[in-house]
Amino acid sequence: MNGKLWCKECVPRFIIEGWTSGNNNIDEFIKGTIYNAGSLFLEWVSFDRFEDIKQIGEGGFAKVYSAKWIDGKSKYFRKKDGSWEKSESEPIIVALKKLNESQNISADYLNELKVHWSLYNLKDNTLKFYGLTKDPETKEFMMIIQLADQGNLRCVLSNFHSGNILHGTYTTYISDFGLSRPSNEQKSDNEYVDFGVIMTELSSGKPPFYKRKHDISLVLEICNGIRPDFGKGIPEIYKKLAYRCMNANPDQRPTASELHEIIYFWYNACDGDEEKFGYKGKEIKAIFEEADKEIPNISTSYEKNPDAIYTSRVFTFNNLPKPVNSSIITSYLNEEEENKDCQDSKLFDLEIPN
Repeated sequence: MNGKLWCKECVPRFIIEGWTSGNNNIDEFIKGTIYNAGSLFLEWVSFDRFEDIKQIGEGGFAKVYSAKWIDGKSKYFRKKDGSWEKSESEPIIVALKKLNESQNISADYLNELKVHWSLYNLKDNTLKFYGLTKDPETKEFMMIIQLADQGNLRCVLSNFHSGNILHGTYTTYISDFGLSRPSNEQKSDNEYVDFGVIMTELSSGKPPFYKRKHDISLVLEICNGIRPDFGKGIPEIYKKLAYRCMNANPDQRPTASELHEIIYFWYNACDGDEEKFGYKGKEIKAIFEEADKEIPNISTSYEKNPDAIYTSRVFTFNNLPKPVNSSIITSYLNEEEENKDCQDSKLFDLEIPN
């Protein structure tokens, strides 16, 4: 963020007065972004300031609409006498994400909004977060966010999976940080599993288990170690990372910082900085360039089982077996364990199993 627009004592009163969301926590959250305003802050927007509202997506716990925001994002300038005045803004097209069952937002649910706001302030690959509004009929809160109009990896919505990786004209965005779930639901530890599954879908061009009925039988097979298939020609180091993310033992999955380190290394090695990383960077680049030759042969068309559902749902299964890894995953993980003390291993190693 740039320098602050105003100090806390200088905040224009008309921005923080004369409105309420009906929820004290939401009000305090929005006002907190205003008090600390740099170039960005959130707004509370009355629902009647939107028109041409059309539903464009639905997940298990959220609906998304496109809409014209009549007033557009607020902009203020300081006059010579020290007072603040709102400048005219152009209408913009935005996305309204209705958070199902959000009439009474819990502290955990609100924290997810704060995470999105914090990341929007820090990262370019997070959808712009303009403010909040409320459906006057259902009383559910709605996020006002940037409309990424180029679709997603699979054009469905839910939690962290390919449906929440959205495409703008030039940029790919993460659109959800755990918001799409009821406010009283506990957060799971499956985010890294989800990342591994996304890696399989990116490699094959097809969603996981699309030929299968998504029922208790599939759940049991997943507990017993079955994992989604990879595409043809995928680098072994890529598979290793995905399998680590999908490890049945949560304690053995990579941390977020480790994932960042590995992917940062791969990205920069393939993006022209291979010299920076020495021979490892050159070999990484060569491996991924060879794999890229398969891209023209990847078909993203498929016939889905009608009972393969990619919308978030809540299931309750009793007496499930303890999750285990398949023999394939175990072989990959054992090899990684054997090599962990070797220089440059950490999934950067280039030893390809026979």
